[in-house]
Formats: sequence, C-alpha cells, structure tokens
Amino acid sequence: MENKVQKKLDELQSGMVAGEYVYDDIGILVCRQGEILNEALISDLQNSNIENVTILEIIPDAEKEIAVELDPDQIAKDLERFDAALDRSFSPVMHYEEIQRIAVVIKKINRQRYDKLNQSQKD
Repeated sequence: MENKVQKKLDELQSGMVAGEYVYDDIGILVCRQGEILNEALISDLQNSNIENVTILEIIPDAEKEIAVELDPDQIAKDLERFDAALDRSFSPVMHYEEIQRIAVVIKKINRQRYDKLNQSQKD
C-alpha cells in the first residue's frame, strides 16, 4: 500500500521517492513524480526555494517495486515550459552571443537529464 506525505526539505533522505512533480517558483521542473531522491536532487530542491515535497511512502507489509511510466507528451510539455522559462529569464541579455550559447547548453543538459531518466526507466 502507498501513502503520500508532505516532507520538509530537512526531512528528505536519499532513497525516498517523489510522490508528485515538483516545479520551482518560475515553473521549471525540478523533480519528476516517481524519481528517487539523491543528495544532488535534494540540493537542487533546496536551491530552488521549495519548502515541502510530497513523498511516496511504501507501507512495509505491502512493499513492491515502484514503476512510473514516463509520458512522452508530458516530457515534451515539460521541456517546452523549461525552454520558455529560460528564454524569459535570459531575455534582457539574450542579445549577447555568450548568453545565447549558454542558453543552448542549458537546454541541451536538461534534455540529456530527461533522456537519462527515460533510459534508466527502460533498464
């Protein structure tokens, strides 16, 4: 049996499972539902000024493997939201070539993160 509970950031531990999608205050996806937390992800959540995260708890007598299917349409929407938020953030300085290159690299890294998550789910 599964139970969703709200946890404060200082209560999060590696190995916990996110119970919902987590977006920062400008709408950038920080953590996907079903993603297993690690120290780097917890640090990202702290740096994003997020106060609480919904955690999926497994009641011990009903433990089972958690499988969250990635929805390709949702991934495409998430990437579009990220790109739009990044473009809005950089718009005042986007006329500089260096900033344009940085934006391209950030978008590429974000897509690689989704690809890695998708690949780990297939394995």
